[in-house]
Amino acid sequence: PFYVIGLACYDGDAGNNYDFSYVRESQAKACQNDNNAYFISSCDDGDPTFIHPKTKRYICERVSKSIQSVIYGKNYASGGPTYKSHTVENNTLIVEFENASGLTAKGEITNLYLAGEDGKYYLAVGEIRDNKLYVTSSKVSNPVYVKYGFGKSPFVNIFNKDNFSMTPFRTDEYNTNIDFFGSIIGDSSRM
Repeated sequence: PFYVIGLACYDGDAGNNYDFSYVRESQAKACQNDNNAYFISSCDDGDPTFIHPKTKRYICERVSKSIQSVIYGKNYASGGPTYKSHTVENNTLIVEFENASGLTAKGEITNLYLAGEDGKYYLAVGEIRDNKLYVTSSKVSNPVYVKYGFGKSPFVNIFNKDNFSMTPFRTDEYNTNIDFFGSIIGDSSRM
């Protein structure tokens, strides 16, 4: 197995505009396309002012559990909850995940956004039921897109039964031509 640790939360140093949300997304997608690669999210801890977080034990514990699951068949998840699909019922967007057994939030769900067809995101409210995430926003009557923890320092707070944090995600497909520094190459009409 090959393990990829998602980049930690980081706002950048003075004078630069790093946005690692797109790098994290690419890391996770690369692992999804390889049956022997595993993505471990680290966006629930760290220091947004320092690129190398001091606390790493939680990451090591997750990798250890994944190795025990993948290689030794122990009863752990192989990684964190990852976006699988979503449906819409009335004004509620319902998200399903892989590795979602025991899905729970530590406190009120943060960094969750909802958008309609226009692609304008608004802060949303999330509720976990039956290992699914139910998302609503008073400003979005017909939800189309959802994103969670997709930003510079998202600090996610949704976990599965083995304390793997959820992989940040977005369901829109625009702004895919992003350079390393977070600048949009080409059409930037939908942000």
